[in-house]
Amino acid sequence: MKGEADMQRVLVIHNVVGLALLLKGWLEPEFEVDHVTSALAAKESILTYRPTLLIVQLGEQETGIMLVKFLRDNTGIKDLPTFYISGSIVGIGTAPDSLPILGIPCDAQVFHDMIATVLKGAPATS
Repeated sequence: MKGEADMQRVLVIHNVVGLALLLKGWLEPEFEVDHVTSALAAKESILTYRPTLLIVQLGEQETGIMLVKFLRDNTGIKDLPTFYISGSIVGIGTAPDSLPILGIPCDAQVFHDMIATVLKGAPATS
């Protein structure tokens, strides 16, 4: 297991608490996961912890894109890898082991593999 100083941090911005808990379960203990529900909390988390990956789920993808633009303009995260989880995740209770990410059916292993691939090229956090 990696030491805390070596651990990659993932920030999840969401409006579905169950989704954040699902992703947290998928990613921990390999990744440290923060989850927030507002732009101001996201900004504070980014400035404090400098995550290596951002995951955004806010119902409409356009809302997520506008939020990320705000965060990039106000936090200096211009090159932060970002995943947008599309839709409002309707039916997550009936299929808790999978969800659509940019229209791609995804389960814990697929999601973990996608993140690991993205983070291999990500710069180390300071």
